[in-house]
Amino acid sequence: MDQPESPYGYLINFPVPQVPQPNPTLHLLPGMGADVRMFGPAISSLEGVKLFNWPRYRGERTLAEVAERVLETYGMQDGTIWGGASLGGMVACEIARILGQKQVVLIGSTTSRNGLSMLTKAALPFANHRLFQVLLSVCKRPMLSKYFLLDMFSASNAGFLTATCHDLRRWQGVSNLTEWRIHGDHDRIIRCSVKTQFVIKGGGHLITLSRDVEVANALKNLMAQSRKERPQTSTESKDA
Repeated sequence: MDQPESPYGYLINFPVPQVPQPNPTLHLLPGMGADVRMFGPAISSLEGVKLFNWPRYRGERTLAEVAERVLETYGMQDGTIWGGASLGGMVACEIARILGQKQVVLIGSTTSRNGLSMLTKAALPFANHRLFQVLLSVCKRPMLSKYFLLDMFSASNAGFLTATCHDLRRWQGVSNLTEWRIHGDHDRIIRCSVKTQFVIKGGGHLITLSRDVEVANALKNLMAQSRKERPQTSTESKDA
């Protein structure tokens, strides 16, 4: 695997969106079938960053309803920027819509279904409750639960997984957001947008685990700039 050419991966020459809060707190949500353990130590130890698990599932059927549930569970705080990895970033977009905010942090994520890879789009129609129940049951077996990713997945809820997969098939996304994007250029689940400011060279979909130092450096850059620079005009949000 090639090593990155800078502490952030390689930097694409796009203007970096600015965030208006003087001392923002960044709230990050995990991906589908994951929890806060998917964020490596370099990220989890960052000052000003708070990690949140998915709330207990109560029958939410859309990403917008999941966003409402997150806010109901964890509350709304002034000066908070929401973001997340994969599905977490998409729900963060819905949170921004609900709160009337413009800023969002996307780590291996997207602002609409247009950013999903062809492989992901092809797999979504096969998602169903029974399938997830079987997969979760299998992952709970002792011989498999010793594997970190399978153990993390086994703690998921089949209803939550099914509902979010179904909604992703028709999710129109959220427009007119100021997006801070961090993405691996070898991600086969969600495409790396041409608008990505920090591209992790050689990074796949789980860069929060496999390349957490580079992701953390990019987040620190975001937090530093958000404290000292004024906001600029929002970017277009639909993925290229």
